Amino acid sequence: METKTKSSYQKGKEFEDKFAKYLKTEMKYDRVKTRSQINAAQNSRGSNIDIIGERPSEKGKRIKKIGNYYIIISIALYAIGFIVGYNNNWNGDLYLMCFLVATIFMIGTYFTIWQMSKNEIEHLWVECKNLKPKANINQVRKMLDEMAEYKASGDKKYKFYEFIFVSANGFVDNAIQLAEKNNIQCFVNDGKSFKQVTEWS
Repeated sequence: METKTKSSYQKGKEFEDKFAKYLKTEMKYDRVKTRSQINAAQNSRGSNIDIIGERPSEKGKRIKKIGNYYIIISIALYAIGFIVGYNNNWNGDLYLMCFLVATIFMIGTYFTIWQMSKNEIEHLWVECKNLKPKANINQVRKMLDEMAEYKASGDKKYKFYEFIFVSANGFVDNAIQLAEKNNIQCFVNDGKSFKQVTEWS
């Protein structure tokens, strides 16, 4: 029986989808998307990124945590206002003050802390190579050029804080050296999952 050989496109897409799943399950990225187009300063068509990951930054997580405390305070003030109003047959101004302050806390939380936390996100840039040879220095240089082109474009859509190069069959020495020098993490597929590698691993 004749077996159908997968195309390079299919192999590449499967490899990207596999690492995208790893990003969500192991690296805790909330959202990932494959085959994205981004702006480039010297190329009107832009550049293609294999995977972009998105998650709250540490600052964003702290802001959101503060927001949760504000919500708890608001709920407590509403409860106090209700108890005070109920026990005084809804006479006096104390319970109204509690409701007013609680409402201010609620509105302030939504329009400041929650909105700020949405903007405090970080993005991941991933280059994937599902090829028989090891990833070489020219492929790493291409990724660096595209990173520089995006930065030079002035586009603020993505806040890239982390960069990863994934190779199905490892890296030649000068490729991994260049990647590490430019804060690009290197990952390989061990057949079952992915693992980070360094020049000395």
